[in-house]
Amino acid sequence: MKQETIVCKSIKKSFTNGGKSIEVLHDINLTTYEKEMIMLMGPSGSGKTTLLSIIGGLLDQDSGECTILGQSINQLEEDIKTEFRGKNIGFLFQHFILVPTLTAVENAVVPLLCLGAPRQEAFSRASEILEQLGLGDQLHKKPGQLSGGEQQRVALARGFIHNPAIILCDEPTSFLDIDRGKKVMDILQRMKDETNATIIVVTHDQRILPFADRIVHIEDGVITQKS
Repeated sequence: MKQETIVCKSIKKSFTNGGKSIEVLHDINLTTYEKEMIMLMGPSGSGKTTLLSIIGGLLDQDSGECTILGQSINQLEEDIKTEFRGKNIGFLFQHFILVPTLTAVENAVVPLLCLGAPRQEAFSRASEILEQLGLGDQLHKKPGQLSGGEQQRVALARGFIHNPAIILCDEPTSFLDIDRGKKVMDILQRMKDETNATIIVVTHDQRILPFADRIVHIEDGVITQKS
């Protein structure tokens, strides 16, 4: 029997805009399991990225509980939460958040170095992953010298280089053509199969839906369908 990895119970989240409170998530319930890839779909503004941010411990819910690997992540002290996130969760955001003064391989290797991996071993793994993503000739270029799609692949490498149990992706193929998008999804699929990771992919890209173990639809802050 597969282990539960993420359990969201009755999650609600509001934001204040112009002095008015707007509830973005309404009573969200979602459970994921190890070795599962979930596509989270819905129109813009439906709450997908907000839910992803709560699962990743970047936002606190207003009410309800979000348990990650048995840990109620948003109940942790901030320094413990940061350590937990760094070890167990990998992120790929729509805005890549690469360090502009670092090269591609230096950006990709950051999570491993933060976890104390030997420097030579860490750089070797980063180089190998970037080569698999078609960036073998771009290792020493800085983000400003890379295209949007190339930056996205560097961010992807950084997101899963440390073999996290949870990988959260926000539109990972949005800047990529069909061949490169498939290559990214092939690598994520392999990560899931080899490490038993849970992967949640926020996407509008119909081309990658065959990679999903489940598709979850969210609209107006409510999960409307799971398949």
